[in-house]
Amino acid sequence: MSLSADTAAKIVEACREGAEEIAGALSRALDAECTSVAPGDPGVFSPDDATFSGTALVVALLVDNAAALVVVPQASGLLPSWAANPDPTGESKLATLGQELGLLVLPPDLMATDFKSVYVEDLREAIQKAGVVDGAGLVPLVAQVGGNEATLYVLVPANTPSNLWGKAPETPAAAAAPAPSKPQAAPATTGRQRRVRSVRDLPLFTQSLLRVKVPVMVTLAEVRQPLSQILQLAPGAILQFSKSCEEPLDLQVGNRTIARGEAVKVGDKFGLRIQEIVLPEERFVSLRPRKKTTATITPARR
Repeated sequence: MSLSADTAAKIVEACREGAEEIAGALSRALDAECTSVAPGDPGVFSPDDATFSGTALVVALLVDNAAALVVVPQASGLLPSWAANPDPTGESKLATLGQELGLLVLPPDLMATDFKSVYVEDLREAIQKAGVVDGAGLVPLVAQVGGNEATLYVLVPANTPSNLWGKAPETPAAAAAPAPSKPQAAPATTGRQRRVRSVRDLPLFTQSLLRVKVPVMVTLAEVRQPLSQILQLAPGAILQFSKSCEEPLDLQVGNRTIARGEAVKVGDKFGLRIQEIVLPEERFVSLRPRKKTTATITPARR
């Protein structure tokens, strides 16, 4: 799937699901107290809109040769004083912001392959350079910052995003790497790992995996029949299974049975009440050491 103006609707859904994480990412990167983020209805971009003028921070989320632009205007009050000329620490914060927004703003079927944060003096000119045309998708993001509202914007697609910086963007690892500093002593470790108490304690990439949607199937019964009998099926035919009506139904994810339960009625819909969780099959690996092989050397005869 590629970026298009129609992607705006999916960006709204992604931002609704990751609203809390987006607020946290903005707070950490921009040194702001952003308590919440709410996406507005998707619209269309117009070059004549006076909103897109002045200075701004533009975060380009690259997907193949196009990009989605997250625009943070200076007028929003979100940008710190160092945004125009960030030091190595600021560059690292902006790189992390681009990585997090790439996971949270874009829909699950679109993965940002790279990102770049650019502070621009003329937002209208920068948008034009990036290849955002009249009628492109527009998603406003309303953030609550210290009791005030700050509006960000997502523009999609930007067809020539590399024109914003004039060269190929740095790789995520290089952009996020801070300036070399004096070696410091490694902190003492206690041998204990931090306990994960909620989803927010998980690494960011793990959180993005938890939002991936997978097919969930309930299997009533299965039977194998000759193709000749299948060709004779017609309306009114009855298939008989060996499975009893009282046996539980299998709940499958990715062709693997993860639970069993009984059929229930939820309103006028079909449901499944879980009765048993099916654990993965155990595998045993022998830990016995391998037998050593010895080589016999026969001295050559003279």
